[in-house]
Amino acid sequence: MNRPFPIIALLILLIPLIPPFWLQAAKPADLRLSYDSPEKTITVTNGRLHVAIRVYGYDNPASATPSSIKIETNSRELTPGESAALIAAVRKNKFFSLEESYGAPSNERFYAYSITIIMKGKKKTVVYRGNPSFPSAPEPFNRLEALLLSLAAKK
Repeated sequence: MNRPFPIIALLILLIPLIPPFWLQAAKPADLRLSYDSPEKTITVTNGRLHVAIRVYGYDNPASATPSSIKIETNSRELTPGESAALIAAVRKNKFFSLEESYGAPSNERFYAYSITIIMKGKKKTVVYRGNPSFPSAPEPFNRLEALLLSLAAKK
């Protein structure tokens, strides 16, 4: 007599233990990332997130030149879901199709924001030179930056 019940029951018990295919495809080792801004540096290497925050001190409140800089650091492992979301965001925002630079020309005053990504052997750096007199960063850059900043804010 054919008894499919034990096989079906076993499958029902084992299926929740198998991660979805999108988590299996998202390997932390496939992605290396670096974000740099005037205030923060964020890196992702081997599924680990590192954050360095620069805290500027000013002895003279009218001065634009800091008198001291303190660096606060922290790091943590990304969850499999966070790693998958980061890899998906790089693909969805077509990071490797972006221009190399946006914003102000290099001979103007600007604040530099950059994202460098190495994924599966491909490397790309995109720089946004922030200056209110020039165009804003492209939306794909802004979305990746927002995701990185939200990951960095989690403890």
